[in-house]
Amino acid sequence: MPDQLRIVRYSEAVPLLRNDDLCEFVAGPRLDDQAIAGVGHSEIDHVAFYAVLADVPSLIESTKAHGIAATSLASNLEGYSGRWHVYRIPGLDAAKRREIISLAMSITGPGYGWGTIALQTLLHFPFIRWLFWWLAKDKILRNSNGARMKTRDCTEFVQYVLRNCGVRVVQNIADRYVEPCHFATSGVPDYVLTLRED
Repeated sequence: MPDQLRIVRYSEAVPLLRNDDLCEFVAGPRLDDQAIAGVGHSEIDHVAFYAVLADVPSLIESTKAHGIAATSLASNLEGYSGRWHVYRIPGLDAAKRREIISLAMSITGPGYGWGTIALQTLLHFPFIRWLFWWLAKDKILRNSNGARMKTRDCTEFVQYVLRNCGVRVVQNIADRYVEPCHFATSGVPDYVLTLRED
């Protein structure tokens, strides 16, 4: 996590954000948020792409309730008591950023639910990971072209998109074991700012 936070209000932050920026959510008080952050030994419990869609600042994300979807940044901020750290992958030109957002928008899939959170937690224990390896088979999702995509949660969604666009941020960790915090701690993205509601 950044040593010094640059906390910026929503209205001031939007002009500073860029398509394909990574938003990492600091866990709130809810049990599921704390469980995900705890498994990763971090304060971070969620990761999403930022993009401007039809002139609306938005997030493209995979959530346990709604699956993969785009929602407005403002609606995500409303009522959220935590903070979001925003990171930027260096060296990407405008064409590559458009490719990332285009692929992310082409993917659809169901919510991954509480069962996946529980399974991901269990699979962090080596013996249980070995014993129940067959339970970890990825859900099959389809993008708009009918291509098969394997994913489960927010981190696998982000990993899949980046990897298939030739961008590798988190390395040496199997996708299913990547935690939301690993994108920031990989040392690849640069910290931009920390977002909070106006």
